[in-house]
Amino acid sequence: VNEKFLRAVRRAIGKRRVVLALDTMRGRIVVKGWRASTGLRPEDVIEQIEPYCGSLLCTYVDKEGMMQGTNLKWFARLRQATKLPIIAAGGVTTQQEVDALEKLGMDAAVGMAVYTGKLKLLPPKPAK
Repeated sequence: VNEKFLRAVRRAIGKRRVVLALDTMRGRIVVKGWRASTGLRPEDVIEQIEPYCGSLLCTYVDKEGMMQGTNLKWFARLRQATKLPIIAAGGVTTQQEVDALEKLGMDAAVGMAVYTGKLKLLPPKPAK
């Protein structure tokens, strides 16, 4: 983790405006367009990066774009590791998955499922 860089970003724009991406393949954080593994698990670095960001974009690369569903257990583990807002990405394919992620307190980034029409966009639920 390049804490010197993250401190500079936080000073320049404030941590609330920073979303850090944790892209994970086979349980390890990947970088350089998902081509290189760091060997680190997201759960091992979240505490270290929390002071520098307002939220996390966590991509489960193993299922990205495959239309096979995502790994809700993996996202539940991440939820246990931080109270920061999490945007869940990678294989989110059904409304049931979007709902399950919402129950975990996460937003969902959905691409291919909407693009192909598998997941229909619904109007927002009325506020309670």
